[in-house]
Amino acid sequence: MKKSLLYSLVFFFSLLPAISKSQNENSDAVYLQLTKEFTLNPDGSMDFRYIKQQKLLTYRSFNNLYGESTIIYNPDEQVLKINEAFTVMADGKKVVVPKNAFNEALPSIAVNAPAYNNLREMIITHTGTERNAILHLDYEIHSKKGFSPALMGNEVLAETEPVTELTVKIKIPDHANLYYSLFHISQSPVIITEGQFSVYTWTFRDVPAISMEEFQPANYDNYPRIIFSTGNDRTAIYAGFQHQPGFACFCDEDMKKAVKDLTTLSGGKTDLLLKLQEKVINEFKLWPVPLKYTGFTCRTPVEAWHSNGGTPIEKALLLTSLLKEAGIEAELVAVVGTTVFDEKI
Repeated sequence: MKKSLLYSLVFFFSLLPAISKSQNENSDAVYLQLTKEFTLNPDGSMDFRYIKQQKLLTYRSFNNLYGESTIIYNPDEQVLKINEAFTVMADGKKVVVPKNAFNEALPSIAVNAPAYNNLREMIITHTGTERNAILHLDYEIHSKKGFSPALMGNEVLAETEPVTELTVKIKIPDHANLYYSLFHISQSPVIITEGQFSVYTWTFRDVPAISMEEFQPANYDNYPRIIFSTGNDRTAIYAGFQHQPGFACFCDEDMKKAVKDLTTLSGGKTDLLLKLQEKVINEFKLWPVPLKYTGFTCRTPVEAWHSNGGTPIEKALLLTSLLKEAGIEAELVAVVGTTVFDEKI
């Protein structure tokens, strides 16, 4: 019995490389190495570095999926630096991405959103692509001090293709603290000291690809994930966020007149509330610009009103302002998904 079990285990472990290989063969590409590095500098500025080595396995991988890499950033507060971008073809020839393959454009999230037309998307067109070619990309984004209230991240530990080696590295000055939590996976970081920095490193190997099956939980909530922050006082950070002028919920004369006109046409507070809600939904465009690209800032309700559009939080503040002007009790509420909630982070 013991001998039979031993043979079975030996047979199973001998199959592991073949299983991994077959998974890759069913994929369009595979990340041989993927590194995400987050750094809080002593002066309060922050750096994000992204390094990938991605092997292309199918024609679809470079014709439809990975022939281009895109990077969204805010040039008013951030500096993008491309360290390396080249392709190693199947025969070993190295093809460096030429200068004319780097092109900036307006990201789709900012289309028809004049207030956020400062955002940029760097589009990198990879050259020398073919089956079994390996894409190499290494870039950094430097954020000025104050652009983010803390060094923080919410990273899914999986990609749309298998990853042979996935590394998450977080560097903080000795005087700072790091608070982190892992979901659906248990692994302690390797912690070392590099000069004045404490460096936390997690390395994951043979990470399966995200399934393309339908009806999965939203936001990849069923996949391994790490959340982290150098701020452990949620109340203080949120109080600073609310200190922005927009949270005063001020209405100008034009907004007050619109509320007064709707009040005249309404048959009670409930009807008025629904009319104000309908007005904000239908007459003001929704600009899907995430807070991480605006430096966690938002415009005032007056600015949203006169630009006929706003981000989700700007439209929420606009509705709150109009409701208060109408004499209806209203309070802005932020919701955090329970699957990624940690009071300290």
